[in-house]
Formats: sequence, structure tokens, C-alpha cells
Amino acid sequence: MGNAQAQIDYPRGLDFEQVWAALMENREQQKETDRQMKETDRVVKEIGKRLGDFTNSFGDVVEHLVAPIFWKNSKLLGLILRKPALGIKSEIKRTTSLLK
Repeated sequence: MGNAQAQIDYPRGLDFEQVWAALMENREQQKETDRQMKETDRVVKEIGKRLGDFTNSFGDVVEHLVAPIFWKNSKLLGLILRKPALGIKSEIKRTTSLLK
């Protein structure tokens, strides 16, 4: 065996300019990602607001179309109801069983 050491030729790697360029590119990509996330948050909030408005509108439809029919026919169901103003819950008092 000889005393000669085998010298391994490792690649030099990246120099400062290449590392700096990669960091700057990463910074620009991060700015774009942040902008996209803010836009996504804005869209999600808008969709939530519209969905809430839609649900409220559906409640209004029920309140204005279904409720009057219900009030007219409540005695047939054996219910004594005090008719509330729109948007206010009523007390329900059952006088007969529907399961007879």
C-alpha cells in the first residue's frame, strides 16, 4: 500500500453571485405569492358575504311566502299561535296531538 492519498475532485458549488440571484428570485416569487394570498382572502370574504346575503334572502322568502299560509292553517294543525311581526319568533302552544 502506498502513502499516496487519492484526491477527490468535488464540484466547487455556487458562487456568491449565483446564490444572491437565487435569493432575489425567491424574494420576487414570495412577493407574488403574498399578493395571490391577499387576493384569495378577498375573494373568500366576498363569497362568504354573498352566501350570507343569499341565506338571509332565502329566509325572507320563507318568511313572506310560507309563513302567511302557515298562520292561516295553524289551527288545522292544532296549534295556537300568536302571530308575530316579521322576523320575531313566536311561542308555539300545542292543543292537540298530530299523532292521533
